Amino acid sequence: MAATVIVTLTRRELLNFNVRRLFHWRSVGPTFLILFAAVVGWVSFQHGLPHSGRDWFALIIGGAGGAVAAFALLYLISLLRVLLLAGRVPGGLGRHEFTFVSDGLLEKTDANETLTKWGGAHAVSPGSWGLLIEIAPGLVHIVPRHTFADQNQYDEFCEQAKRLVRQRA
Repeated sequence: MAATVIVTLTRRELLNFNVRRLFHWRSVGPTFLILFAAVVGWVSFQHGLPHSGRDWFALIIGGAGGAVAAFALLYLISLLRVLLLAGRVPGGLGRHEFTFVSDGLLEKTDANETLTKWGGAHAVSPGSWGLLIEIAPGLVHIVPRHTFADQNQYDEFCEQAKRLVRQRA
C-alpha cells in the first residue's frame, strides 16, 4: 500500500502544467465570451452599431481578435504571477513526497503535510506528461511523468490515485 513518489517541483514544471491545462479549465469559455462582449460593446459604444453586413462581420472578427488578445495578455500576467510567487510560498516548489497510506494520499513538503482521504479528491487526470490530482477546483497536486522509473510504476500510481475520487452515483 505504501507506494511513495518523491517529486521535486520546479518553475519549469509549473509552466508546463499551466500551458498544457489551459483549455481544460472550465473558466476559459466564459472568460472569452465576457472579453468578446466587452470588446464588441466598447467598439459599438465608440462608433455606433454597424449598418451593413460587412460592418457586422468586421465587428465580430474584431471582437474575437480583441478577446483573444485580451485573454492572452491576462493569461500571461497570471502565469508570470504564479511563476514569480511560487518560490515565495512555502511548500509550493521543491520537494513533495506522495505516499499512499491506509487513509488515502499523504503529501509531505518542508512546510506542511496534507492527507487526501479516499473519495476526497475532485478529479484525477493521468496524461502523457504526468498525473494531476485535483483536490478541489483550482487546488492540485502535480506529479510529473519523469518522476517514475518506468511506465508500470506510473500506471500503478495512477490506478491507486483514481481511488481518491469519490464515485458519484
